[in-house]
Amino acid sequence: MWKSTMPQTFTFNGSAAQLGLAYYTTSVLLHVTLTGTICCRFVCHARKMKELGEEYASPYFSMIKLFVESALPYTVTGIALLISFGVGSQMEIALSRVYPLMTVRC
Repeated sequence: MWKSTMPQTFTFNGSAAQLGLAYYTTSVLLHVTLTGTICCRFVCHARKMKELGEEYASPYFSMIKLFVESALPYTVTGIALLISFGVGSQMEIALSRVYPLMTVRC
């Protein structure tokens, strides 16, 4: 943060860009990993419930859909941000402003 707010510096140059890239990469990978882990648990439980009957497994599959649909915009925006960082596009400026807004907590 200190490096990117120095006078006469641009946020997406030098070591500030490297730190930003590391932060966003870690954030996207952690989000995808945790969402995948949660969905994997739901699949395991749904398979066990499917033995009892199809109607017992359907809520688990509905929850998987809910998790994937809620994680998809965040993940796609994060991947687009990482690609724009890698290519050196000016789109990274807009995406870096939108990406944190998707994590608003109540």
